[in-house]
Amino acid sequence: MVDDCQSPINNHKSTIKMPFTQLTPHLFAMQCRSMYYNTGVFISDGQAALIDPGLFADEFAAIRKLLRAHKAKPRWLILTHSHWDHVLGPEQFPGVMVVAHNRYRELALSNVDDVRWALADWWRRSGVARTEPFEMPLPDVTVGERGALTLGGITLELHHVPGHAADQLAIYHAESGTLWASDILSDSEVPYVSDNLRDYGLTLEKLAAWNIHTLVPGHGAWTNNAAEIRARITGDQAYLWELGSRVAAGVQAGHSIEQTVQICADMLYRRYPDCEFDHQLNVESVYLEHGGPADPKRYGWNKDWQNAEKQWSGD
Repeated sequence: MVDDCQSPINNHKSTIKMPFTQLTPHLFAMQCRSMYYNTGVFISDGQAALIDPGLFADEFAAIRKLLRAHKAKPRWLILTHSHWDHVLGPEQFPGVMVVAHNRYRELALSNVDDVRWALADWWRRSGVARTEPFEMPLPDVTVGERGALTLGGITLELHHVPGHAADQLAIYHAESGTLWASDILSDSEVPYVSDNLRDYGLTLEKLAAWNIHTLVPGHGAWTNNAAEIRARITGDQAYLWELGSRVAAGVQAGHSIEQTVQICADMLYRRYPDCEFDHQLNVESVYLEHGGPADPKRYGWNKDWQNAEKQWSGD
């Protein structure tokens, strides 16, 4: 094993950049310095699949170092969804085939101005000097509800897992029970219902039936503890059920969006009070999803962030 990898798996929770950790015979992961963000590399027989490469220059360099150490050539670059923090990889690895969900192109093109604004804001706050304009990457290969990629001697399954994002994909290696869950099943944040509550619930119901030995979320700690994996699934299911029930009751009672936020203020959720604003955004988004009378430009995850009174820092 090379000197920039570690094993066995651990539930690392630091925001300080760590070297790549080998989680399975084929999967290496690294947690980046910002937002508990995870980036991954599957390697088999000299071929590599990069998952959401990010975020800083030295972290991209660490990916290249890992590839050199294993004499692996990147064949695929999987973008799990089109949110701003997940799309930085392709410009760093030109020529690698980019894989995404069928809806990625549509959403990426319609939201490109918001993505550029969010990236510029994050670069400014992170002290990253950048002068060249950001070009939104587009996929070379797309998949629908389910697809598969051959990588050396293994097969990676791609599954549509909407709820957080309409174009979100999870990567599953069935032989080892390894799930790269994208932006769900994190221990560092509440479920971000930035797409659709019902779809999020169906996604969790689907994943609950899978054989998962190693879980890697897009943000937060990875784990191979069966009880922890089960607890994340059931905990998020319980949170979403209560969220939906309370918001639906508020809408049916004719409450305003502000009143409904107060109705949900005493809910129990992960990392309170750090995630209090994220929980509020969930309430607002689900209120709008239930047809509550409120301005979508002012409330919820998909508000007009460039002109919002309160910004979401993201890290």
